[in-house]
Amino acid sequence: MGEFEIIDKHFAREVHRNDVVLGVGDDAALVDVGAGHCMVCAMATAGDVAMDDSAAPGFARELFRTACDRLAARGAAPAWFTLSLSLPEPRDAWLEGFSRALNEAVSGHGAALVGGDTTRGPLVATLVAHGAVPVDTL
Repeated sequence: MGEFEIIDKHFAREVHRNDVVLGVGDDAALVDVGAGHCMVCAMATAGDVAMDDSAAPGFARELFRTACDRLAARGAAPAWFTLSLSLPEPRDAWLEGFSRALNEAVSGHGAALVGGDTTRGPLVATLVAHGAVPVDTL
């Protein structure tokens, strides 16, 4: 079963909210936030890689690039990000390389990391990029 088949079978439901312009099923959701704008939310998840300290910056940059590409596909520029990070162990050198690269990428776009979650488990990171577009451009 492919990605969209899984979504259609298990997660796609009729939305009973007037503010959901485009919901589950695509790489970016659109939510009407009023004032003639839609919030665009795009997610990227990566994992199942070795916790190699030298690979951490590239891992962060690829996660950021993927989320930004999905945001841009809807015409939005990044404004805010949230990060979910699962780590088998909190290794300072790996975290330093990952966070430095992510912070450089985020600030280079004038965006801000505004929250997220950190937990213990296999190495998996999910970055959600948020931006806004005028409703009349959709």
